[in-house]
Amino acid sequence: MYLKKLHISNFRCFRDYTIEFAPGVTVLFGKNGSGKSTLIHAIHKALSMLMYTKNEYENVMVKGKRKKKLVGYKTITRNNPYLHTKGFANDDFNNLEDSFIEIAATADFGPGLTDVDWKMSAKANNCKLRPTEFEDAYLNFYSWQENGGQLPLLTYISDGFPHKEDNKKSQVKAKIRALRNFAYFDWDEEEGCTNEWILRLESNLFRQAALLAKGVVKNEQGFIARAQLQEEDEPEFQELSHEQQCISDCFNTFTSNSVFNSENAIKFNTFTLGRTKQNEGKLCIQTTNGKEYDFRKLPAGYKRLFNIVLDLAYRSYILSDRSTTNILGLVIIDEIDLHLHPSLEQVVLQCFQETFQQIQFIVSTHSPLVLTGVETEGKPNVILHMASDDTKPEVTHDIYGIDYNTGIEDVMGVESKNVELDYMVNLCAYMKKRNKIAQAENIMKRILDKFAKNRNEVEKMVEAKEREL
Repeated sequence: MYLKKLHISNFRCFRDYTIEFAPGVTVLFGKNGSGKSTLIHAIHKALSMLMYTKNEYENVMVKGKRKKKLVGYKTITRNNPYLHTKGFANDDFNNLEDSFIEIAATADFGPGLTDVDWKMSAKANNCKLRPTEFEDAYLNFYSWQENGGQLPLLTYISDGFPHKEDNKKSQVKAKIRALRNFAYFDWDEEEGCTNEWILRLESNLFRQAALLAKGVVKNEQGFIARAQLQEEDEPEFQELSHEQQCISDCFNTFTSNSVFNSENAIKFNTFTLGRTKQNEGKLCIQTTNGKEYDFRKLPAGYKRLFNIVLDLAYRSYILSDRSTTNILGLVIIDEIDLHLHPSLEQVVLQCFQETFQQIQFIVSTHSPLVLTGVETEGKPNVILHMASDDTKPEVTHDIYGIDYNTGIEDVMGVESKNVELDYMVNLCAYMKKRNKIAQAENIMKRILDKFAKNRNEVEKMVEAKEREL
């Protein structure tokens, strides 16, 4: 799936706004209040078209004209408990005096269903949706999906994901029984259901161990002589093993970037049940250097990233009829840089793209390192600068690999203070103040070489610092 375009009229802070998305990664940045969160809600509203279900109707002649006659009920009804599919709220209108609100969308759902157009609109007096403006698009989607079209994955990762470990086991099972509902499960929520995936993977590992244990034979000394899988257990074991391997492959790919080779980084090797007394029986990540981490107690940055990977991997696996994790879909990640070290900020989007190659990512960020880590030249990616009162976002030129200071000054429009330069000027002033002229001169030369500054300019900076000491 690929969301191509939205045109938004009279929705919250947007009066007349058009935005086009890239099939790979679309990165949104801008000051607080520029509309990033509102845009996410607009995407939610537009794609709520998919949350409906088809009812039967027939064509009848009315006064000589052929019209649709509903067979006992509405043509389209809400199928998934998405909170906002019944209509818009008063607060959604840009101005309550506006006569209408409209979000027009264009999307490509995959081979056989490209460039699908529809509208989600309502009048200000009652805020009710007009199903006629998205009915045809939905019926086309429904027919296409019934004839073998791939259900797209839709996922929203909020800025606090995962908020809590709610038990949603019964809800998840109910949705999985109807895959179409599962594809959009929690689309409107900010909590996620990663706790269920953790429990599922734990159960998987326990069951594999139990099946293997049935084939254990001990010799007279009590040592294990051999271990083999019993023939009747082979199919179940293979199914469990395949599921674990599919999920593990996602983590292996995600942590294959060289940044995970650094000291204290968590580079994934395999999932295991905890072996230490503290982690015994719990789902753990075993790293390539043999360390063991309780999945539920990972450091904040890794916890958020790995929970996202786990959620996308499992949802993709189930939607593909348990065959692969490489499926079409759209994932929104709000504040993707949260809790991340700068080294991870630079590569996080690359890691996601390499792991889920058919997923379209729409992300927001306030980090210049995230922006400069995205290749746009010759790539299916775009960086968009949003500003209040604009009619469309501004496309940012290719800034891949530029330094931090240039990114924050030229791209984000913020005057930066070079921390390293300030430190070296302070150090030079300190040495001069204590009459250590040789050391001060060496520092002066390093400043001139590294920052290409005029000597007179630097000397004035040093003198000013001397007076402050």
